[in-house]
Amino acid sequence: MNTSNSLLVIVLLAAIGSVIFMMSWVYPMSIYTYLLALDILGILWIAAYELMKKFRKK
Repeated sequence: MNTSNSLLVIVLLAAIGSVIFMMSWVYPMSIYTYLLALDILGILWIAAYELMKKFRKK
């Protein structure tokens, strides 16, 4: 995955995460809370992947 694609995926996950965050406020401790956690983990995983790829090149 190139960096521009990764950034696009992170932006899309952040947009989806903001909607899930609003729904988790409406329905606390429901499926939306777990979806929000998965969304944040996905963003962190892609960011860590990009950082590891960047430092591995050097």
